[in-house]
Amino acid sequence: MKIQLSKVCFGLPTKSFFMDYTVSKKRELPVVKEFVIRLIYSLSSTSLETIQDYFGLTSKEILAIVDDLQEENLVEWEGGKIKLTYYAMSKFTEEDGNLRPTFFEVTDEVSPVEFELYSFQMLSADVKRSGSQDFSISLSLPDECYRNLLNKAQSAFDSNFNLFRELVLKEDVFSEIKELYKINQVSDRYDSTLPLEVEYFVDTDSPNILKMEYVSNTVDEWDEEKAMFSLMDSTIEVDSIKDQHNSFNEYLEASNNPLIIQYWDDNSRTFNIKALVNHYENGLTKLNDDTFMLLGNFYTENNRDIITGRLKARFEDKPENSGLIWLTNAESKTWGKTTDLSKLVDEIYTLFDKRKKTSKVVLGMACESYPESMTLRNNFWKLSNAELMDLPNKFGGEDAEFMIIPGLMVASLFHVQLDDKRDISFPVGYVSFEPKFISEVSNKLLHWTTLQPKYNDFFEKKDVKEEQKIRNKHFMPILQQN
Repeated sequence: MKIQLSKVCFGLPTKSFFMDYTVSKKRELPVVKEFVIRLIYSLSSTSLETIQDYFGLTSKEILAIVDDLQEENLVEWEGGKIKLTYYAMSKFTEEDGNLRPTFFEVTDEVSPVEFELYSFQMLSADVKRSGSQDFSISLSLPDECYRNLLNKAQSAFDSNFNLFRELVLKEDVFSEIKELYKINQVSDRYDSTLPLEVEYFVDTDSPNILKMEYVSNTVDEWDEEKAMFSLMDSTIEVDSIKDQHNSFNEYLEASNNPLIIQYWDDNSRTFNIKALVNHYENGLTKLNDDTFMLLGNFYTENNRDIITGRLKARFEDKPENSGLIWLTNAESKTWGKTTDLSKLVDEIYTLFDKRKKTSKVVLGMACESYPESMTLRNNFWKLSNAELMDLPNKFGGEDAEFMIIPGLMVASLFHVQLDDKRDISFPVGYVSFEPKFISEVSNKLLHWTTLQPKYNDFFEKKDVKEEQKIRNKHFMPILQQN
């Protein structure tokens, strides 16, 4: 069984170029001209009358044909007889046991072509359309990748001309013979970014081993050697393994999670992920029909379907309560770097009655400075249906994450650190639609919120009135519905 933990979109730097080039392609002679050429070839040289009589042509017709052949440098006169030029003689090739002339013509063409700058692979239109770059982690390339770009583009185009014809021009390279004759000029166009979305997962056979693969089959085929994976890994490396003992205890205190304590080994200070995954696979990880375990980030497809599916059923009864508080894991390099984040936010937001003051989605993020808030704002500015609010600390400890719709739902995750250098956690938690769970956690958050000594309001506009701040205008009214 495959269990998706997260999706992450990486932005790979690319560049577009204009290619001015000349191609040579097979040129078919008109049938009469071809057979005149073949007759002369078989006779070495002959008179005009012989050709005229052989084909039954008029004097005017044979003169017109010979004039054309001379103009095309295919025949010439010698001693009153006509013969093939050296150029024409060299174009006879064997096809199905017969010798026949094959000629080529050259034409100039201009085409745009894009390359990614890491290994200079060519991009097709299908690859470029493979994902959205609204939420992505920029891949940092070595300085060498940005040097001598025109020369690299020319060399790559020269080496992969047939691939260019097939991928970019969508030509049938097998039925139409066309060769690159020469490259006339290469010029810059523009820089862009290619979104590469990957999913991180574990399976029940090896639950402690983090695996990854491309979400798009098109990209998977394009990067057949998975050359980008090592670049992705180096981008999201973490410095060290941390002790999660205190963090886990804080999470338990805040979340009331009834399901995961049995998987925590206090002596080794680690989770028994193998047992946890085994129980999850066999349906042994639920308290009842309204409280059950979640594995993976909230916005993974499976969890998104679970959360929104149950909420839709509850909103059919038009509940009094509305509004979502989402205490995020935005401190992670990889959290929310996928369009699945906006999908979940939008799906929940559409359930709310927009006439209510509480019908908002508020993302709470631990934030320690104004520059940090700007970075976070730039990361999530595409979330048009969400308000951003900074918090001085993290409710439930540094590895906790919560989603609460007071009176309707509470969900929480603990981000277990894997024995892996990449900043990908193993999120495990629960979702509950039981009033008791929802009320207890909501009250704990409300109490925690009022005890915070100071709010810096880094996300707020300058000189905004106190009652208009996100905390007072949306966050507290949503939370106090409980």
